[in-house]
Amino acid sequence: MITFYWCPRTRASRTRWLLEELDVPFETVLIDVRDPQARQNPGFQEASPMGKVPAIADGAVRIAESAAIALYLADAYPEAGLAPALNDPFRGLYLYWSVYTPAVIEPGDSFDCEFTSDLLPGETADAVTGTVSDNEGGTIYPSDDAWVS
Repeated sequence: MITFYWCPRTRASRTRWLLEELDVPFETVLIDVRDPQARQNPGFQEASPMGKVPAIADGAVRIAESAAIALYLADAYPEAGLAPALNDPFRGLYLYWSVYTPAVIEPGDSFDCEFTSDLLPGETADAVTGTVSDNEGGTIYPSDDAWVS
């Protein structure tokens, strides 16, 4: 069973949503990241040495950061169909858009800056991929989740 370390009103909601989509059993452990004592949970420290949520423990695997967790879970549970196969030509764009928001947009949240583009994020993805983000009713990938959370 997956152990999911989370805190409300954080990006851990992405991981919770994905775990529910996977329909796999998981245990939720609340970690109030604003409370230094709560971060002393040994399992949480092992999964997230920097003391950030979300984090998971899945068997021997310990991993933190929402994008990394999403990529791991989608690959670890392929029967859910949440990631293109390793040899799928769409795989590169899937990986790109899976980390785009946490790598490009979210760091700007911590600075006094303005994102300048004529396109909205979803429109940017559509312009590059030539598709709509849900493949016109097809598969929705964790990369889509990064845009909406």
